[in-house]
Amino acid sequence: MIEAYMDESGIHDGAHVCVIAGYWGTVKKWKKFENRWKTILRDANEPTLVEFHSTEFWHKDDSRKGVFAKWSNQKADRFIDDLARFRGFSWTTLLDCAFYTPPIGE
Repeated sequence: MIEAYMDESGIHDGAHVCVIAGYWGTVKKWKKFENRWKTILRDANEPTLVEFHSTEFWHKDDSRKGVFAKWSNQKADRFIDDLARFRGFSWTTLLDCAFYTPPIGE
């Protein structure tokens, strides 16, 4: 069996581009993913870090928010480098919002 986890961004009014991204894999691949994710979190040495939200890491005003607010640029760069190397079974789709029609009732 294959499992997939997806998220979207850019479906709000006025957005020019929509992005859908996610990860997919078998149970064995997800176990590998979970182990690697735990290692990345442990290596970040931040006990309150349990999930990653890019909107807190890359905030609109070029600052970091939440748990990332106090991080040095060096620590943040190292964390993102670890995440970037860890993309084994991911996918991303970019859509022109001009062609997106929300379902009836939204």
